[in-house]
Amino acid sequence: ELEECWRGLRGEEASLGTVSQALKSFDSYLNLDPGVVYSFWTRVILASFILPAILLVVFPLYVASTDTWISNLGLVLGARPEDLERYATRMAGNLRELLREAVGMVRPSFRSYLLLVTASFMAAVALLANNVVALIGSMIVSPVLLIVVGSAIGLAFREEQTGVVDGYTIFWSGLKRLLWMMFLSVSVAYLTTLLVARFYPVVINPAIEARARPNISDLGIAIGAGVAGALASIGGRRDLGTLVGAAIAIALIPPAATIGIGLALAEVGITFGAISLLTLNVIALEASSVLAARIYVLAPLMTDFLKSAFRRLRDDVLRGDYSDVVGYLLGLLALWVNLILDIRPSTMGLGSAKAYLRGVLHMTLYYALLPLAILASFTMLLSSNATLALAAVVGGAAELVRAAALSLDGLSEAALDIALLLSLLAWLYAASKRMEKGASARGLTALATSAAVLWLSFTARYSAYCYPRAYLALTLVFAGINLLIALWRRVSRYKGRIAAACFVVVALMYTVFQSAYVYQTIVYRLRLSECEEVACHLVANFLGLETGRVVCSSEMVGDRPVVRVGVMVSPGELYAVPISKEDLKLLSGAVKKVSGWSNLELEIYYIVTP
Repeated sequence: ELEECWRGLRGEEASLGTVSQALKSFDSYLNLDPGVVYSFWTRVILASFILPAILLVVFPLYVASTDTWISNLGLVLGARPEDLERYATRMAGNLRELLREAVGMVRPSFRSYLLLVTASFMAAVALLANNVVALIGSMIVSPVLLIVVGSAIGLAFREEQTGVVDGYTIFWSGLKRLLWMMFLSVSVAYLTTLLVARFYPVVINPAIEARARPNISDLGIAIGAGVAGALASIGGRRDLGTLVGAAIAIALIPPAATIGIGLALAEVGITFGAISLLTLNVIALEASSVLAARIYVLAPLMTDFLKSAFRRLRDDVLRGDYSDVVGYLLGLLALWVNLILDIRPSTMGLGSAKAYLRGVLHMTLYYALLPLAILASFTMLLSSNATLALAAVVGGAAELVRAAALSLDGLSEAALDIALLLSLLAWLYAASKRMEKGASARGLTALATSAAVLWLSFTARYSAYCYPRAYLALTLVFAGINLLIALWRRVSRYKGRIAAACFVVVALMYTVFQSAYVYQTIVYRLRLSECEEVACHLVANFLGLETGRVVCSSEMVGDRPVVRVGVMVSPGELYAVPISKEDLKLLSGAVKKVSGWSNLELEIYYIVTP
């Protein structure tokens, strides 16, 4: 409505540029129904016991320290102090070996970049030609997998240090190079598509569409491939067969190439879908590689623990002493609770009440309530009138800028483009000076002023306020970037920690948001199918026709469901089955009542048949 209003006041045509199309698609992606999101989380929490069980099993591998693992499992094994020292020494050796390998993984050579360019070119051509065999070849050639594994090792042991490099620095280095390589891959695919389009008609084929529609199965495949790839690439000896299989399954290069193809063809839907798949794969690969790295370091202790637990349970079962079996399992459960809460046990296998209370509060706050609160606040903010208020206020100011540009005869778009370019250069200059010279009131004022002018110029040029959800999200991101630049001299020494924290928060929010979006799409599709069936029978009965002569289709236009009903009639019947506006209103009200959608729109048209 905002878009139609502003563009109508300006008398512009309905066609949108590439940037405006991207904003419109992003705004549609952020359009989540709070009721559907609530239903989604209710189902996840109440209807599924598998997910919480899996999380409880793997959670200690992410949060419990090495010392906590040694103290808890050493108690089960009945290990002496010298045995615990031996475990600690072996695990420290594994850790040093991993960190040394990670340093090499996140420093790709010139040969790696050549392989990346080759793989990206192969992937782009294979996607354009719908050639699956060549696409698999590009996955094998790609060197990206080891860089992601190396950065994940740094994230897994972010507090540890090898030489002068700590885990945070390793993760930061790997993340920077991964982003650069993805940008290079997208650029190669973009240029390749433009080149191919000059000699060959380029169309969207099934291979490209498959990389632009991520779903929950892609997440499962990526997690499994990430664990396999990480275990095959760490530990000094690399299993090439497993690495090749993992590289094919995780497939980072094809979605990156699809992004380039979507940009070259100005297909916003393809571009956003491929970005979603690439982000999902990177998050899954990082998370699973962290898990694999922790397992590798803890392997000596966990191997002896599993052997001891199996022997103990086997002997008790053979003796028929089932009370000891139950007691031993309860003891293991208590120790696993210690690992979940990162608590070192006493001689009885339990921690103090104060330690348990602190552990429960810490886990609940940082790993449950805080992420959910951030996500819920963000979702509710996007769904509230705050987005419309921001769009209205900034939109009025942006219209003043456009009016000033329109006063220059024949230079309206050019004036806005020049203003946007100059404001971008001014902001980059102010940001670089702020990061170099540090705190000064003059530099801070210059940064804030240039940022405000840049954002207003961008808003006026592309009418970004017409897409309030996307505009609010981009405003928050831009504000965060400027805040980081303003405080850069103070926080630059902690850039690795900041990068790790931001990655974890963004990964959690993106995974949850994407899951809710897919769930909403499924729910809407089911409800639209029901609406189609109801509308088909209602119209057929109202006109006295067979249901076979009525066809239905439906789609979501923004947040408004639209159901279209086609009535097949012969030329002689065309005026024998008229539908008045009152009839349409009556039928529309009936479909709304059955579907529960108060904003549903019903359209009826005739299909004239010979």
